[in-house]
Amino acid sequence: MQERKETGNDARKFCIDDAQDWMGWAGFSLADVLTDDENPQAQLGAIGFTRARRGANSNFRFSNDEVLVVTRGSCSIHIRDTVLHAEPGQVVYLPAGTTGTIRADEDCDLVYVASSLRMEATTAAAA
Repeated sequence: MQERKETGNDARKFCIDDAQDWMGWAGFSLADVLTDDENPQAQLGAIGFTRARRGANSNFRFSNDEVLVVTRGSCSIHIRDTVLHAEPGQVVYLPAGTTGTIRADEDCDLVYVASSLRMEATTAAAA
């Protein structure tokens, strides 16, 4: 799935075409490529890819902070009275607890990065 080259650390590169175990969610397909469940040393909850065909809609409520990076096509994120349009090269930050709808305005690919609940619990315990 991923090209591993000895770098002296656990640096990795992920490609959407190598992603496996795609899950369907309201017209969107998601594939985690790194999770803190599988890699406890990771300081992120999950990293993965999302694909959607034009017109797909999905409601969401993020329990963790999420970052969406559009790599192809465009989408709209609807949060209460706000609509955020995102195109390739743009990043959307959604804080934990955000509820809304994402719509694929065109066929689109996104990269998502979710914060780790494990990291948040550790930070809270240390405080």
